[in-house]
Amino acid sequence: GTGPFIFKEWQKNVKVELDRNPDYRVKELPYVDKLTYLIATDAQVRATLYIDRKIDAIIVGYNELSQVNDKRKSDSAYRAVPSQFWRQFRMPPTLAADSAKGTAAKAYPKPYDDVRVREAVVRAIDSKQALDFVHSGDGVLANGPILPIYPLWALKDNYQQTDLKKAKELLSAAGMSGGHKDTLVWASQGSTVNDQTAEVLKQQLKEIGWDLTLQPMDTTPYYNKIYAWDYTLAHHVPLNNPDPDENLSAYFGRNSTFFKFHDEAIWEKIDKQAKTVNTPDRQALVQEIQKDIIAKHPMKFMYTPNNHNFVDKNVQGWFWPTDLYDGRKATAWKKA
Repeated sequence: GTGPFIFKEWQKNVKVELDRNPDYRVKELPYVDKLTYLIATDAQVRATLYIDRKIDAIIVGYNELSQVNDKRKSDSAYRAVPSQFWRQFRMPPTLAADSAKGTAAKAYPKPYDDVRVREAVVRAIDSKQALDFVHSGDGVLANGPILPIYPLWALKDNYQQTDLKKAKELLSAAGMSGGHKDTLVWASQGSTVNDQTAEVLKQQLKEIGWDLTLQPMDTTPYYNKIYAWDYTLAHHVPLNNPDPDENLSAYFGRNSTFFKFHDEAIWEKIDKQAKTVNTPDRQALVQEIQKDIIAKHPMKFMYTPNNHNFVDKNVQGWFWPTDLYDGRKATAWKKA
């Protein structure tokens, strides 16, 4: 109730309607009386809605870009922005014991209890190859838990370079030259992008003897499985946020919710950065934490595809932001 708009109506799979908040803290805002989000899960349908001028703004993927460009480029404001929703390859989660809940600690299952094995898996995955194949290279590579779209906090160097030779040497040293069979799960959502990514990962890990069974899942059972921490390997689409604490505490901290990573020393550093007010000091600590996480190889930080953002030129005072948490349209207005 404190934002520029207040909820009016939701129709499942149809629309969400918001009305102007008459009690908004800035009296003259928002300028528009009503804001409607039309819901279309099919990317082609969304593109058509914008092309037919039934909506005023849209985010499309690479596959729909040329179509929207051909029809609406001349009367739209446009820019490409790396998505906050990016791609990871996750190793098994690890949990601390919780006496209050009566749950035991959960360690890495074999062979992932050997950090050399986890590093070998990470080194075998070629993020650029996957980005090029699945998204025609339309995106940016990730160097760690924080994306390059937040340059103050992100790592500038890649500490997870693809290196098949090193990966095989690590497996040999760990006594795993004979390979391994495992299952990769992901939320298919009817998305060729998600399914193609899994196929690429399967082929890349085959190079080090990893024989993956691919298990696409519907969204609800997938999340039920992921957040019961009942898996070994997953291809996942997490969210990155402007403040580094969200990317560290929520995924790698002691009270994490989106991934489980049991490491007391790293937890202490994550707690410390959350309390550090001086920006340069916090920046150095955040980057140190990311390097520490990478050294334990709990996952491969892959890439994020670009969002292609269009806004009808009749809409003034607003544009799709890099950070969708800052997407409120209080200052937007539309020419008659």
